[in-house]
Amino acid sequence: MPFTQMMRDKLALIKMDGSTVAGLKGSVQKGKIYIMRGDISIEPGDELHREMPGGKFEEYIVVEPNFRQGLHGIPAHYQTEVRRKSNQLQQAASAASHTTNYNFYGDNSRVNNNSVDNSNNFTGSDDSVRQVLAILSAARKDVEASAMEPVDTQTTKVTFDIVESQIQAKTPSKPVIKTLLAGLPVVAQALPSVVKLIEMFQS
Repeated sequence: MPFTQMMRDKLALIKMDGSTVAGLKGSVQKGKIYIMRGDISIEPGDELHREMPGGKFEEYIVVEPNFRQGLHGIPAHYQTEVRRKSNQLQQAASAASHTTNYNFYGDNSRVNNNSVDNSNNFTGSDDSVRQVLAILSAARKDVEASAMEPVDTQTTKVTFDIVESQIQAKTPSKPVIKTLLAGLPVVAQALPSVVKLIEMFQS
């Protein structure tokens, strides 16, 4: 059977910059999505949405694109490693849509309610990006040196990869990054460098 005939799932690729590639054919498996296309770019942090009956979609986040060059009659394709977009992320996005919006101007504008502010927050400026990447690098080292369970270590590393991709995007999404960090294993959230990283996205 030709490979294209095995691609029976209807997919849409949602890039981190907001662009969309619709009408893709693929095969969704447990933890993987196969797409027999070599002319598109899939990167960690991108999303793949699978069309379901009733106009609903299953949403997946790309962990590893795993591009494969064509060989011996097999066309160039992707064997993407994915994870389901967590309910926590959807709930956080829903909650964010019901919050009160304050409009401020300037790199570190914020509101402090009955508190003293001694923190830094992520602004998207070059200096802010460098600062966050430095903290993220320290957090990776702390994770490697910790005695976390392998599954927690792997989850944390994947989350850091997606966070880094978001930070380096043209328009980083603070709500998405904040939600990703909130989904880290509790043991990882207790690491000093991770605490500092989370604080950068609290405001």
